[in-house]
Order: sequence, then structure tokens, then C-alpha cells
Amino acid sequence: MLMGFLLHVLILVGLPICSGYFSPDTTDYDAYGLKVAGNNLISVESQPDNTAFFILFPPYNNVSTGQQCSLDYENGNDYVYSVGVGFQASDSNFYAIGQVVTGKGQDADLSGANATFIAYYNATNDLQCGQIARTIISEIPFLPDDFLVMVVHPTGKFALGLAPNFVFRFNPSGSPTLITKTSIWSNSSFTPRAADIDTNFTIVAGIRVNSASPRALASVVVYLIDNTLSHIYSTWTYVPKNNSWQSLLKFSGYDSWSVKYTMSVDINNYNPTRVLVGVPCVNTVFHFIVGGGGTTLNLTDQRSSGNSVGFGKGVAWIASDQAAILANIYTSTFSSWLSSQIWIYTQLPSTSLASTPTAIIPNSQQPIPSTISSELINLVSTPNGLIVLDVSGGVLFILSTPPSHYASTDPNLALGSIAIPSISTTQRCLAGMMKSDTGIHPCSLCPMGWRSSVGSINCTVCNASTFCPPGAVAEVSQTELQTISQAYPYYENPDTTLFDDVLLNNVFHIGSTRHCVAVSPIFWTLIVLIPLLTLIGILFMCQQCSRRSHDSARMKTIKKSGLNAPIL
Repeated sequence: MLMGFLLHVLILVGLPICSGYFSPDTTDYDAYGLKVAGNNLISVESQPDNTAFFILFPPYNNVSTGQQCSLDYENGNDYVYSVGVGFQASDSNFYAIGQVVTGKGQDADLSGANATFIAYYNATNDLQCGQIARTIISEIPFLPDDFLVMVVHPTGKFALGLAPNFVFRFNPSGSPTLITKTSIWSNSSFTPRAADIDTNFTIVAGIRVNSASPRALASVVVYLIDNTLSHIYSTWTYVPKNNSWQSLLKFSGYDSWSVKYTMSVDINNYNPTRVLVGVPCVNTVFHFIVGGGGTTLNLTDQRSSGNSVGFGKGVAWIASDQAAILANIYTSTFSSWLSSQIWIYTQLPSTSLASTPTAIIPNSQQPIPSTISSELINLVSTPNGLIVLDVSGGVLFILSTPPSHYASTDPNLALGSIAIPSISTTQRCLAGMMKSDTGIHPCSLCPMGWRSSVGSINCTVCNASTFCPPGAVAEVSQTELQTISQAYPYYENPDTTLFDDVLLNNVFHIGSTRHCVAVSPIFWTLIVLIPLLTLIGILFMCQQCSRRSHDSARMKTIKKSGLNAPIL
């Protein structure tokens, strides 16, 4: 039986009502919160430009148009910050949180007061999109300004709302339905940017005013709180290394929403002690371990992509030892996007991240489909894979595949699947490649000395006497190989087209034919030089002979003169 009723809860006497003008850009799918969520039972995307939810039911690997539908917002003036589902929920339900925007410079509830709302949607029939009803909505007498984060308990039983000036717990089946608190943060200047929830605790990442430093206006802070919103168990503050470029950041403009100060948080649903927090403005992803039964938060590792900004725009755990990180690159002021990659890590150590990713998407096996923009803005983990959201609201499902298979995002390999959303298909590993574990990562190339056939879990070692290059599909005997020299000598001089080269070549080259000899400039030069040189030689010899005769005559004259001289 369909239920459609509206519950107004709590307009608390004496609590301050915030006023202001909220005018969001409805074409920006990156603004104010996460616009997509999914689990094994339902996937939902908030589309603010269409004032509707796009909903998809499983099985995701064989989607037809009957499994998807569009559900309009209850009110055309609603603006949905984010949507959420329980990772392990047993029902097809989802939550939405946002504001009522009248379009007249006011955000108002039915009584004319400012209003933030949270709504609960329940699908009574998984096979019929029309059987989805917004069964409960609660209005909250506070405005979150630019910052309002929602997380949904893994079971889907309740949701938490986190804002700078208030927090609340919303339980559709509880009594009371809504519990609101006006203070929990140890610093009143704290503005939450991202969060995630586990069975016993919640991780919240954000920014607070940095009163201790005259240079940096703010600091990145991570809180570990309980799910009743009563206690802060642990607080961690980011301290950049001395002389690093991060230490020079001033955090200007942190007090209003900007893509520059977005963050991402994901608790490992397979091992809740592990937490990833991405902070793109410092280009770093932090790995935390939650200890003490969910009461202590310890930083164990951190990874960066260099001197760019944007690394950690999205983070997601795919398995207990597998993670995905959205590695975006922006200009230094975040004014322009430059590139997007998804870094996939597999077989991670128990307390840290690997120094290099196992694979990077896009790759030859997993290109970005033409229906998806190259500018990716967030990642969401689901029990059966990864949801990728692009800047235009396009959604890409990358479904986990078993060993010996990979998740292909190439539309040319899909068999009649729908284009919206784009969904990966399961393909066997190509010959010369292998994949030994379940996940969304591509198949790996067999190294040198190993080979594999189509759809292999592992590579097979080749015989030592055979030829097995990287990616080999079979062994090749060394006796079957032919040695080929890649040096090709010229038996004749190559043709030249430059006039200077042609002239020099013809001047100093004499061919073997009579005609070449007859027309060669060198031949005629030699014909002239040989007689000339002969004549010069004869003249030189004659000159030498004449000089000797003259010298001989002179000596005889001297001798005669000496004999005839008188003796004194």
C-alpha cells in the first residue's frame, strides 16, 4: 500500500531562524554535495537542472529502459544538496537533503520561515519505478549557508545531517523522527565538507579558522564522532611540512562554497578501521586507522601526485585491500580543470597505501565512453563496483569482474546496452594478459618469460630455451627465429636533390664509362695539369743545370786569378 504523508517536525521555540538568499547554480553537479549514490538494490542521481531524480534498479549488468525512471522533486523550488543510500540496506530506499528555494530571494517553508529539508523515499516495488513514494519529509528551522553534508547509515535506517551551526539525526521510523542539536563542533568556525558513516562512528572532514597562525586563515580538520552526535572522540589537524608549497597556502575564500575546498571521505565497508580522506587543495589523500573500538583516529599514511592540485577529488574503497582515487589536475587557483584520472590500488598493505597505483583509468581496456565527459568530479563505491560522476551529470558504472575477466568501458564491446547511464561490460582477458582477483581493474600484461591464453587467471612460465617477450601468447623456439640485421647498407649512393650536393658529387666523382670520363671536370683538369706540371719540371731541371755550369765557370776564374797574383 502506498504511503504519502507529510510530517512537519520541530519548529523549536527560541531557536534562531537564519535568513539569507540562496541561489545555487543548478547546472553545477559538483556544487554543495554528492549528487549520486547506489547499492545493490537501487541507484539514484539528483539532477538539479531537471528538478528530478534519475533512478536505476538492478541488475546493473543487463539494464533495460524498464529499470530506469525519472522522479520529479516534490516541489519545483526544491534544491537537493545530496542524496544517499545505505551501503548494506535491505530495502530500496534513499534520502535527499536540501533547501526550498522560492526564486524570490527567500528560502521558505510552508509558514514563510526559512527551511532546510530532508526527505525519505521508499520503493515498494523494485520492478516498477512508479512505485516510489516520498513518505516522510522533515523541515529543519536552520539554514546551512553553503555547507550541508548528509550521510546514511550502512543499514539505511537513519541519516545524519551536518552543518556549521547545527547537526541532526533523521530516523524515518523513529520517535521522534528528527533530533536536532545546535552545537557539537569543538570550534564554532568549523565548516563540514565531506563525511562518511559506519555502524558505530562517523568521520567528518572540513575547515576551521586557524587563529594560531597569522598567515594561514584556516586549517583542514578531521573529526571522529559518535552516531548519536553527542561526542567528539578524536580530532586530527593537518600540519603541512616546513618549506613545502602546502605550507604557503592561505586558504583565502574558504568561508563560501568553492570547488577548491571540496573534500572526500570514505570508510572501508569491508574493514571499517580503514578510512580515506581526500583533500584536493593540498593535493593529498590521507589514510587513517580507527582504533580503540571506534574512538581513536590515527594517521598512518598519505599520498600525493606531485606539485599539482586536485588529487583526492574523490576516494572510494572497492574491497578491503582495494581503493580508487580520483586524481584530477586543476590550475593553481582551481579556476580551470586540466585532466582527470582514476587511480586503482589493489593488494594494499593493511595500514597504508601503495606508492604507485596498480592501474590508471582511462586505459586501452577501459576508455572513457563518448557519453561521459572527460572531466570527472566524484566517485562512489557500491557493493558491486564503482560509480563515477562527470561534470555534466553523466554517470558511469564500473562493475567488478571475477578473475580472468575485466570491466570494459568500451561501448563497441557492449551488446545492446543502454547509453545512459554508461555501464561496463564483462570481457575475458586477452591472450598475453591475466587477472587473478576480483575487482574493477584491467587485466595485466604477462612479463617477459611468461605467457597466457585468452581468459587466464595467471601467466604460465615459458621454457628457458624459448622466446617469450612481454605479452607472449605462446612459446617460440629459438631455432625458429631468424636473425635479421636492421642495418641496410646502400650499394649506391642515395639520390640527392640539393644543388650543392649534386655539384660536389659530380665534380669529384668519375664514373666507369667512357662518357663519364670524357665529361668529367677532373679528367680534363688532369689533362691540362699533367703537361703543365711536366713543363714546369723540365724548366726547373734546366734552371738547375744552368746554375751549376755558371758556378763551375766562376770557380775556375777564381782559381786562375789566385795563381797569377805576385808574391810579396
